[in-house]
Amino acid sequence: MQRTITTAFALLTLLALQAVVLAQTAVSAPTDLIEAASKGDLDGVQALLVKGTDVNGKRANGETALLVAAGKGQRAVVQALLISGADVNARTPKGVTALLVAAQNGYTEIVQPYGTRGRI
Repeated sequence: MQRTITTAFALLTLLALQAVVLAQTAVSAPTDLIEAASKGDLDGVQALLVKGTDVNGKRANGETALLVAAGKGQRAVVQALLISGADVNARTPKGVTALLVAAQNGYTEIVQPYGTRGRI
């Protein structure tokens, strides 16, 4: 009986330690990437992408990191996201794209290199 309790306790301890390790190495949510992109935090964006955050992850409203960065004129972040495979054609449920939001906000330095191809 004592041996069974000791074995069960050891197993529970091991499982608890595994849970802690998994929690510490969990992939960040797309909202973290979107927030970093919104702030123009290039180092933060790159760190999250290295951790495996989905470059095309969306908020509940359909916004992606690329769309938010383009809409705020964060050119370096936009380039990093594109290099990392961000979907240039991603749309919100209302049909908004990164190119559209950049153009609407007057960020021609983001629109010009891609505008003639109809995408950002």
